[in-house]
Amino acid sequence: MADPAPRSRSDLIAPLAGMIAEHVASLEATRYAPSTVRGRQRDLRHFAAWCGARGLGHPGALTLPILERYRHTLFHTPKADG
Repeated sequence: MADPAPRSRSDLIAPLAGMIAEHVASLEATRYAPSTVRGRQRDLRHFAAWCGARGLGHPGALTLPILERYRHTLFHTPKADG
């Protein structure tokens, strides 16, 4: 049986959000510095939002070309601090 269609953007990225939460919990459990945990969480949330905006809510949908496109987007997006 196919998965039901997502009802909202937050439903769409729910699988990624769950994986991010697990990863952050793992970092905290292994006593990574709080600043490292915050940075990783911020970066992964940005990635999840980028995926959600493109309809890529399930980790199985992520392929090497998609990850390369995300990397390309990061490279060509100016940083706020210059």
